[in-house]
Amino acid sequence: MKTHPSACLRACASLAVAGMLAGCATSRVSNVQRAATIPAAPAAITVDAVYAPTGDAKADAAGRWAAAQIGRDLAQRLRKAGLRVVDHDRAPSNVAPALLSVSVHATDRGSFVKRLAIGFGAGCATLSAKVRFTVNGDSQPQLAFDGHAWTQPRPGLVLPVGIGLATAGSVRLIPLAASGTLGLREGLGRAVARLDRSILQQLKRRYGEAGWTWPSGAAGDQHGTGA
Repeated sequence: MKTHPSACLRACASLAVAGMLAGCATSRVSNVQRAATIPAAPAAITVDAVYAPTGDAKADAAGRWAAAQIGRDLAQRLRKAGLRVVDHDRAPSNVAPALLSVSVHATDRGSFVKRLAIGFGAGCATLSAKVRFTVNGDSQPQLAFDGHAWTQPRPGLVLPVGIGLATAGSVRLIPLAASGTLGLREGLGRAVARLDRSILQQLKRRYGEAGWTWPSGAAGDQHGTGA
């Protein structure tokens, strides 16, 4: 049985699109500061992720979304690691939880279509935040740093003219259909997940330096929302 060339081209193009959708992200931390004095290990942790509006409607919408995702994802990761997480207004009277504060100050959702079609950094989603971990309400945080995350530059879906013509009817619809449902997850959502993993890695390292017990191995570093 013969297979029509256009069918093969469409199949190849679909595989290429699937590869582009997989994606990945990267991150870094800077200005890391650690307290010289070490108190007793905190009995619980409260997570507070916030975003300060700038007046730019699009940026503010992305910033609020990112802060909400960070708060939920970090709490989930901490619980998965075996640490006790409590809401600030629901902490028992006999428990003074440590505060893990994440202040998101720069976000860019980027462009899903550009990441898919062009790649190599075009349409890159970015996220920056200031992170502080404070125990017993001390003025000096046990850990403080700046966190940055972004979607990784990668080749886009650059099709030769022949493939483009043969697959025009099917391929051109994919970014339009996917951008609405995958735009945040594929871009800023991936940056959020990578930033959250960096935060937990730094926190776990601080626990080790302070001699505090981190309940489980790498459970808190596993992929979560948007990963």
